[in-house]
Amino acid sequence: MASNSVIVVGAGHIGISCAHYLRKDGYDVTAIDRSTVGGACSQSNCGFLVPSHVLPLTAPDAVWTGMKSLIQPKAAFRVKPQPRASLYRWMFEFGRRCTTRQMLATGKVLHEILDASMLEYESLFKETAMDCEWQDNGMLFVFRNDDALQGFARTDAMLMDEYGLAARHIPGDELAEFEPALLDGLAGAYYYEGDSHLRPDRLNSVWSEYLKNCGVSFVENCSVDAVETLEGEVTGLFTSQGKMTADQYVFATGAWSSQFADSLDCRIPVEPGKGYSVTMSQPEPMPSHPMLIPEKHIGITPFESGYRIASMMEFAGFDDISQC
Repeated sequence: MASNSVIVVGAGHIGISCAHYLRKDGYDVTAIDRSTVGGACSQSNCGFLVPSHVLPLTAPDAVWTGMKSLIQPKAAFRVKPQPRASLYRWMFEFGRRCTTRQMLATGKVLHEILDASMLEYESLFKETAMDCEWQDNGMLFVFRNDDALQGFARTDAMLMDEYGLAARHIPGDELAEFEPALLDGLAGAYYYEGDSHLRPDRLNSVWSEYLKNCGVSFVENCSVDAVETLEGEVTGLFTSQGKMTADQYVFATGAWSSQFADSLDCRIPVEPGKGYSVTMSQPEPMPSHPMLIPEKHIGITPFESGYRIASMMEFAGFDDISQC
């Protein structure tokens, strides 16, 4: 490979992003993936771009909510019993951070990251004119029950006080006019106007094609079997398609990152969490806004070319099953 060459391990959304900015800085980039470019969760998520989502999952009530879900067969959160000590260490560390102080401090960091990410997406789309069905028409948090609506009202007030994030409260009797796809009789909603959404599988497809035209190489179905190191430096990758070398290496392997902890001599406390989504043709009537239904832990995304519903967080360990 040429001087200043980089191999990006993992060609999901983050790997594609790394390849983009490395190539923009003049590097010779090859991105490899154990499956397909932009596959798995990078293609099947809701595609939300949401600066309003500053609060981390480590909320004060997260442990209690998780424990209750273990005895609820239809719960949106599930943990499959597994003989892996790393899972239970991770859960302990997660629970230890479920405090108000930790949540607010982490939220301040996420707030900066999310705002910067939104600005970068806007710049990227202007620069490349990628057709990924991007729409900047906000996000609706919809509630059926008055108690749930009032509970979120307190969260909304806290978001305003701590981060300056203002939402518009839409009473139940005005909701059907604002979003005609919703039924009458709902308690109400909160509308975050600064949020956006796009079709993630479309973004990954057009972005990787754009990068190929810019000289980035993508190698699919190429798993890394071992990492070669010398004096703490990565010197090569032994892959299913032979040994590969570069001047520098970037690991963007998501949930699989912990499998490289020993090779890279660093602790990577990442656990795989699996979600499920179904994508279908547009219903009638078609929602005009993406929505979250917190009471049911459901996300809904109206694409220009379809409609996606997603839910659940399942800790089931590692497997190769993906849902589209």
